[in-house]
Amino acid sequence: MSIRSEFNENRRGWIVFISVVFITITRAGFYYSFGIIVAKLTEEFNESVALTSWVGIGAIAITNTFSFVPTLVIRRLGRCGYRVCGIVGTVLEGIGLFSTSCMQKVPHMFFTYTILFGVGSCFVNMASNLIVTAFFPRGHKRHVFATTSVYCGYAIASLIYNPLTNTVVEGLSWRVAFQAQATLVILVGVAGSWTFVPNNEDKESKPLNADQHFNHTTDVETSTKQQQHYRHHQEQQQQHQQQPHENLQQDESNSMKSNARAFLKLDVVCWLVAAYFNAISYFTPFFILPHYMKKKNLTTFNISLIMMMLSLSECLIYLVTSLPGDLLAGKLIYVHITASSLLCLLNYLWSLLDANYGMILALAMSEGLLIALNCVYVYACSAEVTDINIEIAWSVTNIFSGFGVITAPLFSGFIYDLTLSYYGVFFMMSSVTLVSSILYCSIPLIKSCGNNNNNKNNKNMDNNNNSNYGYHDINNDSTDNDYYNNNDAVSEKRRRWLCWL
Repeated sequence: MSIRSEFNENRRGWIVFISVVFITITRAGFYYSFGIIVAKLTEEFNESVALTSWVGIGAIAITNTFSFVPTLVIRRLGRCGYRVCGIVGTVLEGIGLFSTSCMQKVPHMFFTYTILFGVGSCFVNMASNLIVTAFFPRGHKRHVFATTSVYCGYAIASLIYNPLTNTVVEGLSWRVAFQAQATLVILVGVAGSWTFVPNNEDKESKPLNADQHFNHTTDVETSTKQQQHYRHHQEQQQQHQQQPHENLQQDESNSMKSNARAFLKLDVVCWLVAAYFNAISYFTPFFILPHYMKKKNLTTFNISLIMMMLSLSECLIYLVTSLPGDLLAGKLIYVHITASSLLCLLNYLWSLLDANYGMILALAMSEGLLIALNCVYVYACSAEVTDINIEIAWSVTNIFSGFGVITAPLFSGFIYDLTLSYYGVFFMMSSVTLVSSILYCSIPLIKSCGNNNNNKNNKNMDNNNNSNYGYHDINNDSTDNDYYNNNDAVSEKRRRWLCWL
């Protein structure tokens, strides 16, 4: 199938996909360039690196931790929930950015940027992810491609915003950077969120009423078969409407209980804890590297170039890995195992190899490559590991990622403030990725052990059932023969079925 025919087949879905990518670029711009602003704020307000980093990290933490709230809102509002969450979140983002540009103290930014911008980003983030899943559900031939390609927006945002933010902050001020970002977020966010309306499938599933049903016939008198079909359809509809409300509530409660039990399984617990450590290793480099390179006496241009190359390598990996993603469906966990193991080794060797500008550039590009590989399939893999609805799986995974983002300053800023060295910070990052790689490795092992136990139990049950059926056939042989002789009209298929019983 050609690209053009595939686009025409799901035109609205691809338009929404493009909108989500542009919204992600503008929304996540300050996520990755906030390290440049941290360096400026620490100089102007004489605040610690840990406290200033918490302003930016806290917004990311709120975006992930409270992701279940917009999920519930979207489920409650239905089709219009995606658009409402997108537009409301965009407005909150704009208000938070504008008000942050007027703050005179760093602690005040916890309310304007961390809370307001973080809550708005939470609503926009979940509306963007879930609307993509609505057009490319699990099982769709482009599901993995669509859900992973959205992450290119984060890498492109880092690629564009790092040099752009550095230029604006150095040439004008950090306040102008916030104001320009607020304007761009509102324009792109409102326009893109307006497309967040899934396909209306109600018309296809809604039963025809009497006028619609009979107007399609050309004969004046309706045939008896059509009348019977219509009456049968109406009876089914009435039976469906008269279904007790208690049964619906019971089904919902059973679904909630089954989902809760799913998150108590050992492999799912390993996945959620790994998501916690994975979030620490993902966001920490973007906050510590600008200040780290400043301590290495690198120029502002070189710092901006290194951050840009890190983002470029990350973006390229997102693009390259999204293409074969659908071929790796069911085996995405092994990508996480490989990436986290290599990332552990890289962070351990960082402080031993950062002798000059060229080595720091190579290390930064390798870091961007591996953190992209470690995160590109998180969205699709969350449903594969948990085996439940992707909305619920992604929301709970985001909650644990949010906790990881919240504690990231504890493992980076506080370690640096205590030791005044980044050697301990990189060693911490190596330890974190080591733990996550061990947890990722345990997931397929636990699943394989569970499958082996299930196969053994099924074999034992089959053997017991076969022995019981044989005993039943011996005792009831004569009875079955009398029954078959008296019922010649019974079909051969039914006779074989009864013999098996």
